[in-house]
Amino acid sequence: MKIGIVTLPLHANYGGILQVYALQTVLERMGHRVALIDRTLYWGAGPVRRTLVYANRLLKMALGKKIDFFRERKADELRRIPRQYTDIFIRKHIHRRSVVLYSQVRRRDYDALVVGSDQVWRPLYFENTIGNAFLAFAEGWKIGRIAYAASFGTDTWEYTPEETEECSRLAKSFDAVSVREESGIALCRKYLGVDAVQTLDPTLLLQKDDYDALIDTCPAEARCSGSPAGTNDFRISAAPDVSKAPVIVCYILDRSPEKMAVARNLSESLGMEAVSINSRYEDHSAPAEERIQPPVEYWLRSIRDAGFVLTDSFHACVFSIIFRKPFAVIGNEGRGMARFTSLLSEMGLTDRLISADISAEALASLAKSAIDYDAVHAALAKLQRESLSFLETALAKVRSL
Repeated sequence: MKIGIVTLPLHANYGGILQVYALQTVLERMGHRVALIDRTLYWGAGPVRRTLVYANRLLKMALGKKIDFFRERKADELRRIPRQYTDIFIRKHIHRRSVVLYSQVRRRDYDALVVGSDQVWRPLYFENTIGNAFLAFAEGWKIGRIAYAASFGTDTWEYTPEETEECSRLAKSFDAVSVREESGIALCRKYLGVDAVQTLDPTLLLQKDDYDALIDTCPAEARCSGSPAGTNDFRISAAPDVSKAPVIVCYILDRSPEKMAVARNLSESLGMEAVSINSRYEDHSAPAEERIQPPVEYWLRSIRDAGFVLTDSFHACVFSIIFRKPFAVIGNEGRGMARFTSLLSEMGLTDRLISADISAEALASLAKSAIDYDAVHAALAKLQRESLSFLETALAKVRSL
């Protein structure tokens, strides 16, 4: 079958990129032709609007006003600089169909549309009317509709009454609905009026060997990052040499003095250097060169080879589990806590979720406690079988339509 994936637009977010890669890979291994329907957000994509805006600027220039005529083009270039390595990965590994508007998609283009994963059902993050995350653009089409591990990101309802009404109507036309968090099941039932099951984030459907194969393709000259985690220095420098001594790899999305203190305390208790693998990507006031995201392959390798992982990122938590690394994850309220609590409870790892104000003694005790990864991966294998079965059953139902 021809399958289109609908998810959040691809930026330089490692988790967002890798969940698409994983879902695409799984569907292709099932024998389907797959393409991400990637909504292009660059200025240059809208010819009608661009013409009108340029005409208006010409008029203003004729009246003697000083205008930066091509300012959007310059802004696009500045956005591309931080994404230069992640864009290479996307071009190489993600099969995309770029559209400006979802209305460009036609019924004949696909046999089925799969929505998910990531926080695709969170209005705060979906950069378009949320109805399109429920396939509003395909309403009335005789086509397969599947939600795979779609996430609201939170256990509270964030839709307006109008959005709730529209999305409830659209959700009822899906052939199968699965959500990433357990709390999403209740939200679907209460607000959308549909039954849902819980499935794994797509990244957890692949094996360590799959990601090792990606890591092996990382170009040596693109190995970057490694600034001290206890400082505010985000500069990209040479990668830490983990072959000489294990390090604490810190991937902190929302830095704060409290989180930096956790990194320093960990360093002292474990006797390891703590290094950051972040650029200043989300700091729009920083020079573009300091916002360059390291390659996806480097990010994966840093977690795989870490002596310990400290993070506030959901997907860094996921890959710590895949690579069997000792880790601690600082709860990230702003980006959604339901993701962490649901994943860690499934794996029997709720003790790895900490707060930024954890005491040094409690942190030291946690850091030195071993994770029973044989038990964790036994639970993961069962969930993988159930999640793959959901996809196979849903697609078989679509095929029989």
